[in-house]
Amino acid sequence: VDERNGLVDARLVVLQFRAVLPFGTEKQDAERYEMEVVNYIQRNFTSDVVNAVAMTPTFITAEIVRSGLTLLPFTAIGFMIMCIFSTIIVAIAACVSPLLACGTALGFLLWCGMRFGSILCVTPFLVLAIGVDDAFLMMNSWQRICLRAR
Repeated sequence: VDERNGLVDARLVVLQFRAVLPFGTEKQDAERYEMEVVNYIQRNFTSDVVNAVAMTPTFITAEIVRSGLTLLPFTAIGFMIMCIFSTIIVAIAACVSPLLACGTALGFLLWCGMRFGSILCVTPFLVLAIGVDDAFLMMNSWQRICLRAR
């Protein structure tokens, strides 16, 4: 803002639109509408001055799921590397136990009626990464202790 209260520079402008769903509207209709708005802005809005981005819960969930699915090959490669450089039983236990724990926790939450959030799509990958890392560190320490004991 300059001396005359005129706007000189604006780096970010957020416009929030909230919709009230009419009675009888399904959740899938609202999600489809949100995705149509996002797709319309991505395809049809062009400007050299304004960079328009639409963020909706449906879009964010779809992007997190898409990103998680692109990480699956890396997870498989990591599992194969664990099997090659370690005993297969220990590698399987190191990879399966975090996934079983995460699956149990997520299943229990959904069974209790908690709503499915987009962060739940990322949680298995985080748990797997932390669990496998911890298992690798424990195996390394275990091997060192066994070598010292000999």
